[in-house]
Amino acid sequence: MSRELIDLAIERLREDFPNKSKSWVRRALIRFMKNTVKEYGENVWVVRGLPELGDKYPTYVVRLRDGRYYCSCFESSWGLRRKSEICTHIAAVILYRNYKRLDSDVYASVINIECTDYWLEIPSELRGKVRVVKSVRVVDSSDRLNPRHRVTYVIYASEPMELRAKLVCDGEIRELSLKLTRTRRYIIELLTHQPPQPGSTHFS
Repeated sequence: MSRELIDLAIERLREDFPNKSKSWVRRALIRFMKNTVKEYGENVWVVRGLPELGDKYPTYVVRLRDGRYYCSCFESSWGLRRKSEICTHIAAVILYRNYKRLDSDVYASVINIECTDYWLEIPSELRGKVRVVKSVRVVDSSDRLNPRHRVTYVIYASEPMELRAKLVCDGEIRELSLKLTRTRRYIIELLTHQPPQPGSTHFS
């Protein structure tokens, strides 16, 4: 496993559950690193129990239904508490899914610009097929009303393609021809997802 991908997967888990303790994250990571999560069919995972973490059963079944996770441990004597607090079996599944997603292939093109005002337009017929994420950082705030930004756009899709786009930077309109080539999804995350810094903003 890639340490870089694991760190990103943990970061996403913490973002989804910012109030969870370090112990909760650590237990989820132990389950993940011990390869306890196996996927069975659509939205069903089996998590091998770990006695050292207090598990009393050899396996636990986690399901995703209507956008919510359910674990077979909810049926135990501590089930209500586990359900309200979100068990680490579910956390391990989420970590597993985060890692798998980050390790997948996508096809992307990157645009870097520095502007005060900016805009990127993708043909409307490609909406739903192509996604655009951007990272924005203020590089010159001497004019507080019109700060200058460093912008990274990443245009990506699930398949290779060539497309045309319109980029506006400080009133200048550029017609771009973009070729989406294969990369790993975690590269996109590294390019566009930055830790909060003074004077920086992240959009996705």
